[in-house]
Amino acid sequence: MVQEIAAAGELSCGQVAELFDVSQPTVSHHLNVLIEAGVLSVRIDGKHHYTSVNQPLIAALSRALTARLNPRRERAARARD
Repeated sequence: MVQEIAAAGELSCGQVAELFDVSQPTVSHHLNVLIEAGVLSVRIDGKHHYTSVNQPLIAALSRALTARLNPRRERAARARD
């Protein structure tokens, strides 16, 4: 779901549901989990809720994972600091 939302930039819950072979309540549940985790952000426009990816969080996670999965790079970065 995150990948599809990221590719689109922003999607409503209904638009996300159209992309997967699961029920609307199932999509809503999974979106809520991702929102609570901070992975997705919500913009409300009237009755519609639009979700987008929390890009700063994903970028920070990417940097942290890269550093953790590549110990040499992490040591080099610490040596520069």
